[in-house]
Amino acid sequence: MIMYIQIIFENNKLNLFEDGVLKPYTDHVWTTICEQLGNKCIPKSLYISVFQDRHDYQSKLKKSLNIFSTNDSFDDSSEKSLDKNSEDEVETNMSSDITRSKYFIKFYATCKDKSCELFGSADKQPQPGQPLLLSILENDTRGQEIQHVTKRPLKGTKRETIGKQLFTDLACNWRRNNISRMQFGQISPPNLKTKQQFKDKSLGITEKCPIKSLVEFKNNSQFSGSIHSIGIDPVLVYYWSTHQLIIYKDLTKTYCRLSIDATGGLIKRFKRSFLNLTSSHIFLYEAVVNTGYGQIPVSQMIFERQDTLSIQNWRARWLKSGIKIPDETVCDYSTALLGAITRALCSGLTLRCYAEKCFRIITGHPEKLSQCYIRIYIAHMIKIFCRNKHLSGIKNKQLKQLYIRGVRLLITACKVDEFREIPIALLTTIMSETNELDEANNITPSEANEDGESEGITDFLRAIEEESQKNSRVIGKSLSGYWAPNLVKDILRICKDFPLWKNVMKISFSSIYDTPTSASVKSDFGELKRKILRYEVQPMTADRFVIKHLQAIDSNTKLFRSKQLRHDLSTEHIKNTLDDITVDKKSPVKNIKRSLFENLDEFSDSEVSGISEISEGRNEIDAFDNWRDLGENNEIGININQKPITSKKLRMTTYMDAVPEIEHLLTQKTTCSNLNSLLINGNITTPLKISKQRYLLHNTCPFDSIAVIITMAYIDNDQYKQFIDTEK
Repeated sequence: MIMYIQIIFENNKLNLFEDGVLKPYTDHVWTTICEQLGNKCIPKSLYISVFQDRHDYQSKLKKSLNIFSTNDSFDDSSEKSLDKNSEDEVETNMSSDITRSKYFIKFYATCKDKSCELFGSADKQPQPGQPLLLSILENDTRGQEIQHVTKRPLKGTKRETIGKQLFTDLACNWRRNNISRMQFGQISPPNLKTKQQFKDKSLGITEKCPIKSLVEFKNNSQFSGSIHSIGIDPVLVYYWSTHQLIIYKDLTKTYCRLSIDATGGLIKRFKRSFLNLTSSHIFLYEAVVNTGYGQIPVSQMIFERQDTLSIQNWRARWLKSGIKIPDETVCDYSTALLGAITRALCSGLTLRCYAEKCFRIITGHPEKLSQCYIRIYIAHMIKIFCRNKHLSGIKNKQLKQLYIRGVRLLITACKVDEFREIPIALLTTIMSETNELDEANNITPSEANEDGESEGITDFLRAIEEESQKNSRVIGKSLSGYWAPNLVKDILRICKDFPLWKNVMKISFSSIYDTPTSASVKSDFGELKRKILRYEVQPMTADRFVIKHLQAIDSNTKLFRSKQLRHDLSTEHIKNTLDDITVDKKSPVKNIKRSLFENLDEFSDSEVSGISEISEGRNEIDAFDNWRDLGENNEIGININQKPITSKKLRMTTYMDAVPEIEHLLTQKTTCSNLNSLLINGNITTPLKISKQRYLLHNTCPFDSIAVIITMAYIDNDQYKQFIDTEK
């Protein structure tokens, strides 16, 4: 057998060496030889036999190839170039007495990059509890740092210390802080920390592949019951915890609204196959519920493919956990997301069927309501309209405001008759090329609609379009500044789904929310990116993100559950207190007031705070928008140490408010001349200057009234105008 192996080596001897050095076992030549031997051994074992010159394999091959060297590759170790005493040699069946050795301990090392040699030794054995003193002898490599390219791992206490520092900081920040002593032009040391193994260890990550790591967490970790589905092509992970389901089930005992949205930039893209094909962008989807005492996500998904069926599967898997369908669901104007929600939450209805069904209900046809009221964010509707390509080139701010506020009227209409009148008025204004009086001195429909702008869906919209076209054909005497026929098609397109973004279905579904908003889910995304993942480099690998997110969710659910239990106790106590209040039919107001003040002293501090929480929750339901506490609070609460109310500076109104700016148009510096006007109430003009003296007018209200009366009479009455013009 040895002779046969030697013959195989002789046949492949030209491929076994490179520059006189034996090729490594990873080279394909060792696999070829193993196949010729019938795969009776593995390439690594065959390589070791030749490397250690067993049966003189390597010696015979080198002699056959005329390869001669003073140092064989086997002797090329860390000890080859150091001067060693004869006592350092270890022989078989020979013992050595350490007490007669020159050193207590010694070791040798060689650098992998430049073959620099190092010798370390300790002369004496340390006393118990004392440190070991080492002497290090090495070559001077200063100025040769650029030749060292291999990274050195951190070990021992330094590795643990730096790992703890990186737990609350980024690796890039740590490198910048620890490089401050370097001079410009120097090479960074090879053991300068760049990775974050300490965080991986704290998260429990043991697998390098993110998908394998998630599979390990799904089946063998504390998150086994929280990760429900994992996919690799396309990438998907469904995850929600048992605590989230418990919280959601309690919230569905009353009217519950769910907000669904997606965000990107958090998860790193995958590479597949040997071609290194990069995956698509991976998005995070969240479903968030909001109450008066907080908000919490109840279901999450990271997904690569944002199509209808995939999102529907996520919602269906979540509902399969034995929970109730929410009373109301809010999302953005995404066809895939809307279609998935209608299919999952409305008994398999498509988006078009759901809209048609809602239209038949509001038009008086007998139709059964769907299980869930689906709505679209108002802010997203306005955003889509503002980014319309036909509005991007309009520089007239007032003209653009007209179109945006017209869409706002469409959104806030609560009856189908109002919705029919508003599009006709808006489309007539947009489609009319002229306005004011026609040839018969009649007001054109366009001019009338400007003053008023304060079947199936397809047939319904077609009738609106035809009537608007009919009104726009009336020709006036002047050109209309609101003519924009290109907007008609876009407005009619979004009107096909008007039951989803209008308030026409609010009464039918008994919704307690006037405005569909995405504030809760947007706020949760902001907290995740800016607080929870503050010390993480984004985007992250999928396993790191999911585990980090689940850890944060576990903590948030505990805090939210505590608030939920306190709120339930406060609600029950207030209900019992209100039941004890008796009302006299003769003077109900006085009795209610007396009962309230008599029971006021019985409340403890916790009970008062409970009333405050309920008040805040009721405000969130009734208020229009209270973002960053800038909304208006009309609720009367009990506050013993109430501070005096101070007026706050109101910000400019938005598209969802009325238009009070028109009332203040004449008081704006950009629209009036402050230098030429003297009789303006409030004295906003500059002082009157005569002969280098400044004069300021006070109490000008009567003069303002007289000036306005004279001016209006001059404009409206021709005889008065002629009288003023002729008088000197």
